Amino acid sequence: MFQRPGTIVEAHDHLLVSADLPALEGWLADGAAGLAAQEAPAPAGRWIEAVIMPESTIVGSSLATLESFAQRGITVAAVATQNPRIEGGFADVRLGIGDILYLHGDPEAVRQTADESEILLLWPRAEQPAAKTSWLAAAVFALGVLLTAFGVAPPELAFGLVVIVLAGTGTLDLRRGLAELNWSILIMLAALIPLGLAVQSTGAAAVVANLLTSALPPDEPLVLLAAVLGLAVAITPFVNNASTAIVLGPIAVSVAQSASLPLEPFLLAVAIGASIDFLTPVGHHNNTVVMGLAGYRFFDFARTGWPIAFASFLAALIAIWLVWL
Repeated sequence: MFQRPGTIVEAHDHLLVSADLPALEGWLADGAAGLAAQEAPAPAGRWIEAVIMPESTIVGSSLATLESFAQRGITVAAVATQNPRIEGGFADVRLGIGDILYLHGDPEAVRQTADESEILLLWPRAEQPAAKTSWLAAAVFALGVLLTAFGVAPPELAFGLVVIVLAGTGTLDLRRGLAELNWSILIMLAALIPLGLAVQSTGAAAVVANLLTSALPPDEPLVLLAAVLGLAVAITPFVNNASTAIVLGPIAVSVAQSASLPLEPFLLAVAIGASIDFLTPVGHHNNTVVMGLAGYRFFDFARTGWPIAFASFLAALIAIWLVWL
């Protein structure tokens, strides 16, 4: 809490404080403080931390407008916000990506609200029943992989059969599985796959590949490999990693064909480069979670992430060179 010199705190004053969760819980438990403009949470409730993800529906909302929380008896006791300037009271705080919410309420109600509003529960996580090992599921899935790997059936047919078999044997609960799918990611990938095909079929991949091979020595495969890997590393912090792989895949194939080199090392370079994402908090959800928990700023990722990205780049380049080229 930041207090101006000479200011005296008295009973019934409304304070906007900055404190960690244990301290806040202690004040509430001891009766030293209470939640302003809200009723005290019921004793049967539970304290839960959650982080606001980029796709959350409550990004930009104020605490006063969270009707779904109030209807389920969930109290937002505190917010660890990324916004350096707060105007108005606690209920007027605008929520942003990476903000941490300290919630109090029934765990099941909190879980349902978190699913609806696309926020990620951090601690304590809702207890899930222990997963049972199903050798049948593992065997059926392995069979689908083998059918695809040896060209017996296309992936969509092989894994479609896997789903049918698992659902028919009761190993897979389709209703629960469909409910837990991240449809926004699926729709995005479905929209980007035709884009990747268009990059290849329209000749755009060949144009980019010719530019790379003409600008770089074609008789130096390590240089071409480093260029493809570096391109993937440079793009993925600003674009979804799956999107990077879909768009750069055809380009990597064209580069390999133009230089009369095997395809595998260049496709591996795209896959690994799309996973080296340490430079921005928006390239991957994990970065966003860390940003909210630790209170990082946007440029903290670029300042501290570039050594990790550079080391990963060198390690990947050397490994692909030694194993595949």
